Amino acid sequence: MKIFLIIISICIHAHAFGYSHITSNEILTSKTVKILCMIMSSETQTAIPFAKIYFFDDLQKVMRSDSNGIFQKIIVCRKDSIALRIQANGYESIIATIACSEEKQMIMLQTKKMQVKDIIVNAEKNSLISANKVESIQESAIYEAKKTELIIPDLLNPNKAVMLARQLFSRVPGLNIWESDQAGLQLGIGGRGLSPNRTAHFNTRMNGYDIAADPLGYPESYFTPPIEAIERIEIVRGAASLQYGPQFGGMINFKMKKGIDSVPLHAEFRMNGGSFGLMGISALVGGESKGLNYISFYSYKQGNGWRPNSDFSAHTVYSALSYNISEHLTLTFDVTNHHSLSQQPGGLTDRQFQVDPSQSSRSRNWFLIDWQIYALNILYEISPITRIHSRTFSVIAQRSSVGNLQNISVLDNGKERTLIDGVFANIGNETRLMHTIFINDIPANIVLGARIYQGYSVQKQGFGSKGSDADFTYLDQDNPEQLLYKNPGKNIAGFLECVIRPTENWSIVPGIRVEYIATYANGWYKDRIVDLSGNLVQSSTYNEQKSNLRSFGLFGLGTSYVFDNGLELYANYAQNYRAMTFSDMRIVNPNFIVDTNLSDEKGFNADLGIRGSLFNGLFYSDISCFYLEYDKRIGTILAADKAPYYIPYRLRTNIGSSRTIGIEAIVETDIWKLWIDDDSRSVKAFINVSYLDGIYTSSLQTGIKGKQVEQVSPFTLRTGLQYEQDKLKASIQYSYVYKQYSDATNAEYTSNAVIGLIPSYSIMDISLSYRLLQSLIVDMHIQNVFNESYFTRRAESYPGPGILPSDPRNITCSIQYSL
Repeated sequence: MKIFLIIISICIHAHAFGYSHITSNEILTSKTVKILCMIMSSETQTAIPFAKIYFFDDLQKVMRSDSNGIFQKIIVCRKDSIALRIQANGYESIIATIACSEEKQMIMLQTKKMQVKDIIVNAEKNSLISANKVESIQESAIYEAKKTELIIPDLLNPNKAVMLARQLFSRVPGLNIWESDQAGLQLGIGGRGLSPNRTAHFNTRMNGYDIAADPLGYPESYFTPPIEAIERIEIVRGAASLQYGPQFGGMINFKMKKGIDSVPLHAEFRMNGGSFGLMGISALVGGESKGLNYISFYSYKQGNGWRPNSDFSAHTVYSALSYNISEHLTLTFDVTNHHSLSQQPGGLTDRQFQVDPSQSSRSRNWFLIDWQIYALNILYEISPITRIHSRTFSVIAQRSSVGNLQNISVLDNGKERTLIDGVFANIGNETRLMHTIFINDIPANIVLGARIYQGYSVQKQGFGSKGSDADFTYLDQDNPEQLLYKNPGKNIAGFLECVIRPTENWSIVPGIRVEYIATYANGWYKDRIVDLSGNLVQSSTYNEQKSNLRSFGLFGLGTSYVFDNGLELYANYAQNYRAMTFSDMRIVNPNFIVDTNLSDEKGFNADLGIRGSLFNGLFYSDISCFYLEYDKRIGTILAADKAPYYIPYRLRTNIGSSRTIGIEAIVETDIWKLWIDDDSRSVKAFINVSYLDGIYTSSLQTGIKGKQVEQVSPFTLRTGLQYEQDKLKASIQYSYVYKQYSDATNAEYTSNAVIGLIPSYSIMDISLSYRLLQSLIVDMHIQNVFNESYFTRRAESYPGPGILPSDPRNITCSIQYSL
């Protein structure tokens, strides 16, 4: 309540001081400018036709002045000025710096001399459609010739009350999305047949730095930034392994909003409400004054869930300060704090799901998250062609779960609950040097980087209370009874990637990464054997010290060719590596046992595709095929104890090698503007299709070779329409996901529902948004319009075990006020 009053007070005072209203569209396009520049000879005062212009933010696209010496381009100015290089026959090549805020400019060329006058800058709405790729060169990173996707939430019509992943990532093909978390508190996406479990197969970042518990030892992301605070989402597939770490899935980066640089104070306030007791508020305050850019964001949401025992609440605070110490040096400091508490209703058996998917047989399961992230970014531009970017980050976090972990077919007998704690404290630094050189007047880029990371975590597992409340204390604090491990870890890496352009249109992108990974496990665990009735048969305590030190190199190669019409043909190959997690080294779980001989996973990704925009940005497509080789793949199979007990259990082990091939395609166009020259309205249509085929090519386990890879849906379709006119924005989306298996044996049914078939399902969503006033927006979203009963996940442990039903039809409404 105190925070609510503070927000209202800020809003009232800001309005009283006369700050002008700024719409959400103006926020999106406040730095989008159309530059118009004339290149002339300083000696003859005549125009220089067909001069080459390279923008350092996207060197892949070469521009030329027209026959009158004029060039124009719509760009996003992230600073007060932009740098470009101009060359023309008979003139000295020069690097010019253009101020985005000036009104008019001519650039005069002569030998070793340049005169800068003015530039025409007009704010203009970005006419590009929603689907797009990440710029080929951005800050200190190279994305050229890689399979990338760019999501700008404000160009969509997303449900900001909840993180509805199938809507937010609707333009990203090939994703498997889990939909079992309350209000989207934790994101679960996986690409190309990789497990979506807490997005662990992606290197998950925010503003370019890691936010997972431990990127190597425990790569699960328990925190997802709220949509209201996200400016853009950048996704790079498997070829990201060279710059961002060896993960198979690639990298996903949530780039957060900054304060608007044109006003000293801007504020947004949002209230949400919806089905099943959903309520929430969020507030954003930001601006810029005297070189200091700031933003602060707060979000709170709570709800009862659609199943019994599904209450949840979540608080998120994010603040960032960015200061331009000089024209070349910028410091940015970020702080994030997230706390959430949710009750877990548990899983269901197949029979229970068919009878009533809303039922719950677990009333004592709870999950707690505390996440704190600190980051310091230093960007130093030595010159327009050389920059250093250093990011220092730290994650201090805890995840705790308490409840009954027994098979869902076993009734909760009210005994002591299983309590699992994970405490994480890590710090790391990643520093990059980006340099541009010109070979035969064609730019080439080099990024050289180093990473050092130190992590430390503590795992505890034991008996909690017999109660049903959110009590995360052990019965014996000094002896958690089941497991206690300390897991220090270290990672040192260096990488080099460059873009070589033999011609203006053709680029070659080789790269290499060298990794050193050290993980340790020091502690003890108890091996408890119980009979089929749950009675203790035998208990033994084992002390254990493990270390796993390894170093390796990864290689990658990409190429890209841009045709004169703007279409780009791209291909890449990159090796991948995934280290065993701390949970793989040791965990006590009645639903599965970890193989003591487990080893790291290896493989590679390869892409071939064509993409680009046509018709002045009114049509975009990216159609590609891929090949994913995955050796020593970790998964679970059915095993049994030795005599005399022969108790069956799930064994987590290296199952074998697999390959997944597929086609991923996204096409989007503005139907209205493509045929009618009318900017008053827009009708955008998109279709996102993927076809995947994943099989096990070899295995030491009986009956696995030739089986389909788990978590691979052979066919996925997401398509929709988005209509915009004046104050109205409306969208409809249809999603279809074909059936898939949840384990390597391709079992379709088991009595405990931990493994089995995940049936096909189709979902439709509708969203409406209307601007009542210049500063007031209301929106409504209907999820699962036809009330489909479906599920996307079978859980081996929390938050199950068993089938986790997805949400039925529900409605959310929101009001947003800006000033």
